[in-house]
Amino acid sequence: MREVYDFRLFEDAARRLLPNHVGNVLGVGSARRVVAERGSPDYQAVEAAMRKETRRRTLLASWHVRRRYTAAEVAAARCFLLLPWKVVEPAGEECGTQYDAATACPTCGAGAAQRGDLFIRGRALRGDADIRQTIANEVILSSRVRDALMAVGVRSSMFGAVFVRARGGFSSSTTHVQLLDRPPYVPVDGATRFGDHPFDERNAGRCPAGDTAGLNVLSEVALRTGQTVDERGLAFTDVFCGRRAGLLRPSRHIVISRPVYEALVRLRITGCSFEAVRDVPLIPSHLG
Repeated sequence: MREVYDFRLFEDAARRLLPNHVGNVLGVGSARRVVAERGSPDYQAVEAAMRKETRRRTLLASWHVRRRYTAAEVAAARCFLLLPWKVVEPAGEECGTQYDAATACPTCGAGAAQRGDLFIRGRALRGDADIRQTIANEVILSSRVRDALMAVGVRSSMFGAVFVRARGGFSSSTTHVQLLDRPPYVPVDGATRFGDHPFDERNAGRCPAGDTAGLNVLSEVALRTGQTVDERGLAFTDVFCGRRAGLLRPSRHIVISRPVYEALVRLRITGCSFEAVRDVPLIPSHLG
């Protein structure tokens, strides 16, 4: 597996901390883009710069990682992450979707239960993406994705109605459904790294109560060998990721079984990507 990072750096700091040949200056010269594979000289240069610059926000503007797998690695994976990348506005809460704040963690704000159906505006369903999520991480599926999921064993209780604002009020969508956050959840192994950025060793954003594991996932998500979603086809992780800020809420990751992954690949769905989930061998009790 190869990890390729796309860093966007503030040029004022990058000019001081990085050699000129690392990355490309963008636009009018206020930002620099560095695309580098983990362990490469350019990646190491960014890492060294981050170690020097203790005030993270003066150097690193944003980052993204793409994990690229060999055919053999994909064939060996038992489970996958389903990662929606099509983001739409507004959030459901802006349109009347109700959340119960009493069920949320008082420290990190994660876990507020949605009460009732999802209400959104029509523009959130424009375009041909099969999977999309609102800025508040409410996941919306096209009807054909729902049908494909149910055909491989995902239970109907995982789907909820989507009501779209129209003249005179809201009407139930006939083309889209919401993917609902429902237990039982899949336990994430401690080998999974969380934090703010790839070089974060402080595990930024971790909730003392343990509900939110960190601001971002920094590694492949790991599950213990034997943890599976095969019977259900799809499940959410037991921990959240992100932060509570205005309408934004920490959210769980979506884990799918191999049959679900293969069904979605055959369908050529749009609006999401996949990552393999890593197996962590169980340690016999007499050794651990």
